[in-house]
Amino acid sequence: MKMNEKKNILIVNDSPMLTAVIKAVVETHPGWIIAGNAGNGKEAVAMTDSQRFDLVLMDIHMPVMDGVEATGQIMRKWPKSRILITTATVNRNMSYIFNSLKLGAIDYVKPPALSFKPGDVVSTERLKKDGAIFLHKINTA
Repeated sequence: MKMNEKKNILIVNDSPMLTAVIKAVVETHPGWIIAGNAGNGKEAVAMTDSQRFDLVLMDIHMPVMDGVEATGQIMRKWPKSRILITTATVNRNMSYIFNSLKLGAIDYVKPPALSFKPGDVVSTERLKKDGAIFLHKINTA
């Protein structure tokens, strides 16, 4: 991959609202692009079979197939995959996170939380500020 090529990221999350927030925050970085999103682990496994992603942002709790099982299946098929676990409830999900890390996920992070009211205009600067920790984790991943 050339230095000036954008990094393709797959978002795997069953919450359309959280997916939209993650997408908005990630796309504040000029070198990253959301190349796809999946609403459950089964969709994510199928998508990684047909397309290579530089990074997969994997939720833990989803219908059909959870993030732990999806991480295991993706890593068995594509062991060089880079999967970052994203879960809003880190403390309650530590056993799931550790299981995902054992299966090959590289790290975990809480997704960004934006505090705004419906109708608010959210600037790129605000997205970068509110998502700073999340963006840093992605950058190191």
